[in-house]
Amino acid sequence: MSQKITTFLMFNDQAEDAMNLYTSVFPDGRILSTMPTPDGKVAGGSFEIGGQRYNCYNAGPHPNFVFSQGISLMIAADTQDEVDHYYDKLSEGGEEQPCGWLKDKFGVSWQVTPTLLMKLLGDPDRAKAGRVMEAMFKMKKIIIATAILTAFSASAFAESYGKPCTAEPESKWMTLAAIEKNVKDHGYGRCTVTAVPLERSTTKRRSSSWTNPSMPSNRL
Repeated sequence: MSQKITTFLMFNDQAEDAMNLYTSVFPDGRILSTMPTPDGKVAGGSFEIGGQRYNCYNAGPHPNFVFSQGISLMIAADTQDEVDHYYDKLSEGGEEQPCGWLKDKFGVSWQVTPTLLMKLLGDPDRAKAGRVMEAMFKMKKIIIATAILTAFSASAFAESYGKPCTAEPESKWMTLAAIEKNVKDHGYGRCTVTAVPLERSTTKRRSSSWTNPSMPSNRL
């Protein structure tokens, strides 16, 4: 079945460079066709990334053909490696922006959004979702592990997302090392806690635990 709606990107004179960049960043990227100018240069073309076809063309220095954040291309990333790849490659020469947004060097806006982040933000427990949103506001490129650290105790992490919990069974809390191991083992990447300052709890438990001093409690 043919694609019914196709995004059409109008550049000044960078259509060929844009197609080359985008198809190099996405593993399945490919240029489908090009449109030549009278002197044999590339005026535009059609390319495919992420299973979607896009068209582009050089409009010349027309004042109305400029990109804005009113429209962005949103990438669903399943792992931290994917987030790093797309965010770093597309923002090179452009501009890193808050909450997973970026502008590439052509001015096109993108959002590199972890699928787990969207699930966390939509959690029925709005207090958890709110903590994740606060952490997201402090980040440019999204670090998935930071969002997990912000929202969940050990049991909630295992129950909500079906991931094995490496904390001691008698403890509802995970040590920082245990959280780091979980997020690494399940493809969520490194654990960055600068946006969520943690300190060791003074309350004695069977296993050492970490709490966020800016909140009364992280437990369920």
